[in-house]
Amino acid sequence: MAVMALLSIAVFALQRSLGILDPIFEVCIFHLPALLSLLLYLRESLARRSP
Repeated sequence: MAVMALLSIAVFALQRSLGILDPIFEVCIFHLPALLSLLLYLRESLARRSP
């Protein structure tokens, strides 16, 4: 999850400065998987805490 989040942030920063990727490609390949991995991580960590 941390690697995906860092990759998403790095791609976001590079995209804003260089503008080399199509915005839809950027969202589908980098940001959506990072968001999904974050949500899955939070769901699993909350499931472990509940009795």
